[in-house]
Amino acid sequence: NASPVDNVDVSDRQLIRVVNAEGEPILGALVDILTTDNRLIQSNCTYATGYTMFFPGLKPKADDQDEFRVRAGKNDIQTEATLELSDDEWTLTLDVEQDDPNLDILFLIDATGSMDDEIAQLTNNILYISEQIRALPDEINVRYGLVSYKDGSFPTQVWDFTHDVNQFQSQLAQLYTAGGNGETLNDGLDRALHAVQWRGDDTVKLIFLVGDEPPGVY
Repeated sequence: NASPVDNVDVSDRQLIRVVNAEGEPILGALVDILTTDNRLIQSNCTYATGYTMFFPGLKPKADDQDEFRVRAGKNDIQTEATLELSDDEWTLTLDVEQDDPNLDILFLIDATGSMDDEIAQLTNNILYISEQIRALPDEINVRYGLVSYKDGSFPTQVWDFTHDVNQFQSQLAQLYTAGGNGETLNDGLDRALHAVQWRGDDTVKLIFLVGDEPPGVY
């Protein structure tokens, strides 16, 4: 019953980083990779670190070219450079300010019978974790979300994002553990990506997977 998996060539990864004039990483910059004759190959957005990746071997094929145009932009400001595959990392500078980030944190939790101690520990520590985030120098707008999965006998549960860490702690405390005959991690991951309301590109998005078994059902 396994889903088909496509073989892809990731052997020649190129790292591209977008920063501002102060060298700070730019989150959510759009990075286009084009051939020298202006054919678009790939479009990505940068992560919180300012990085994105380009894999020349992925489809559509880059026709064995060794040189590409790289165009980065945000807030109607653009810059462009030439990328040669002999270099492992490229940095582009955009004259934009990086706003204080939004932060969406989702905990994807295995709630089968063996996970009582781990869930209790997270429930007890989540307020301390939130205090550490509030102590950071930037004014970070943070939300917490939760998805729990068990096995095929129990449904995957979803709690959408909340700004209220005390409410989130209450949701954790309501988790009950059961089952354990084939963890439905893949279903949990699908719900974590698509069943909650993630914010837009100017948001740092993190999923923490808390579990003790690989997926038992694909």
